[in-house]
Amino acid sequence: MKNHRAIAVVAALAALGLLVVVGCHRKAVVAPTTAPVRLRPAKPEAPPLTSDQLKVARPNEAGWVPILLYQNIAAPPAGKPNSSYRTPDQFRKDLERLYKENYRPITMSEFLDNRIGIALGMKPVILTFDDSLPSQFQYLPDGKIDPNCAVGILQAFSQAHSDFPVKAVFYVLPDRAFGEPDEADRKLQALLDMGCELGNHTVTRHSLHGLSDQRVQYELATAVAKIKALAAKAKVNTLALPLGRSAQHPALEKDGVANGVRYHNRIALLIGYKPASAPYAKSFNALRVPRILAVEGTSGITFWLDSLRDNHRNFISDGDAMITTIPKNLVDKIDKSKLNGALLRPY
Repeated sequence: MKNHRAIAVVAALAALGLLVVVGCHRKAVVAPTTAPVRLRPAKPEAPPLTSDQLKVARPNEAGWVPILLYQNIAAPPAGKPNSSYRTPDQFRKDLERLYKENYRPITMSEFLDNRIGIALGMKPVILTFDDSLPSQFQYLPDGKIDPNCAVGILQAFSQAHSDFPVKAVFYVLPDRAFGEPDEADRKLQALLDMGCELGNHTVTRHSLHGLSDQRVQYELATAVAKIKALAAKAKVNTLALPLGRSAQHPALEKDGVANGVRYHNRIALLIGYKPASAPYAKSFNALRVPRILAVEGTSGITFWLDSLRDNHRNFISDGDAMITTIPKNLVDKIDKSKLNGALLRPY
């Protein structure tokens, strides 16, 4: 039996070419073993800009992004001008100007995710609306959207300009619900269906600055719970600070919990005064992101759109959401770890 086994082993080794003859003896030769060489896959590189692309624009995706703040889309009360008002005609003219100057709306998620997919040479703008006011979203008695409310104006403008989608962020006071609490769920779901986003503006719109840590968390967590009860699919993860004032402990603006409800905010927005940096800029502070008030006067919308016209500091898109294109002299201004998988293309 042993001889049969030996013969079988020898035959198997011979079949594998692992036997050599030394004299009149056969010896098994162990095949050399080498560890497989694991080559690290080459990191893909972004294709260079073509001459045709450069004829259209010189992209700068490390530039400024205007985040516009709207509140009342209505005429101010007679004799009581108020900086929170922008008439429907003024809002229409704002949209016309933005369009003519190559601005295209994006969501806050697209901004923070570094997935700005607008066309080559276009400039992103983020439209935000605070306070859930009736003039922002109103239904007529026949069930149609009021053409003079912000949502109605945005819809009409988008229908006339297909490359200007209805994208905006509404910072919701869930108990106010655009003046129609009975329509709150219908309206919030309609905004999501249009492509808009919902954000946190607390429950009572009380400045967080003078509140206890417990009350800050209550305000933010309760707002999330109420919004999601009205629109379950909403991702409520950005915050517009009431009155633009931070909490005594700003870390609570980002994360906290109250009554078993946890919240997480990726960004906290101030009330105004200038455009925002790109989210991967080293200067970007996610808990103190500026906006531009849609009002006239110093640091208002007209002031800044005039200042940004033909300004080399504008964010100008390369047309590809997965590539971040910037002039070489700005490479040291960005944090490459925050590109979220996008390829970097200096030129």
